[in-house]
Amino acid sequence: MKSEQGFSLIELLIVVAIFGILVAIAIPSYTSYRRSANRSEARTSLLEISQELERYFVRQNTYVDNVNQHNLPRDSPHGIYRLRFAAGFPTATTYTLEATPQGAQLDDAECGTLSIDHLGNKQPAGCW
Repeated sequence: MKSEQGFSLIELLIVVAIFGILVAIAIPSYTSYRRSANRSEARTSLLEISQELERYFVRQNTYVDNVNQHNLPRDSPHGIYRLRFAAGFPTATTYTLEATPQGAQLDDAECGTLSIDHLGNKQPAGCW
């Protein structure tokens, strides 16, 4: 009696179907995770610039003279966000920093542009 070797077509189709279901679940979850992880780059960059501005303000009582030090607008370290002042430049006593998504992060409908102002108000609130 000769034994058969290999897989039948039905077994192969079942494996492919299971694999397809797992991929259909995994890819959206992974994409969501990447968007969320990329937001941390924007938050970190905005907080670093904000802290530098606040340290300067404590010493000089103005934000204006420290603008050129930050070279804004510029890209975040990995180029995922564009960092800039919301109104172009800060005033002597106020500023608002923004991180606008670029590239693959553009389809982040949940959060979009992140911002922080001189009072520490962060927008959109659910994304910080």
